[in-house]
Amino acid sequence: MSDSSALIYQHFYSSTFFKNYDRYGNLHKSIDDRVDEIIKDPFSGTESLEHKQGKDLRGLRSARINRNFRVVFCVWEEYKNKTKKTLPLIPQSVQEKFPKNSVIFITVGPHEKAYRLQ
Repeated sequence: MSDSSALIYQHFYSSTFFKNYDRYGNLHKSIDDRVDEIIKDPFSGTESLEHKQGKDLRGLRSARINRNFRVVFCVWEEYKNKTKKTLPLIPQSVQEKFPKNSVIFITVGPHEKAYRLQ
């Protein structure tokens, strides 16, 4: 068990996450359950990403929904420590307001689309 379990994470979502969530209505329960687990402990059962499908994904994490679906997110403090880039799909003006104990959900979908941040 990681030390993060004692923290309370605030959570935020990109518009792309919501658009894709709506698209995959048959997976809502699975996505909701996985998101709830991530909010409780974003380091348990998730993968730290580096480069996938030609994209620099340093600072982002991935969690499995099922065999083919992934949710891509970041733990804000970890993201800021790993990269100086702005977070994809989130306006910089919004990013400046994230508390350090935040989990930001970027996208959800089939892994080939999720890793392209679509």
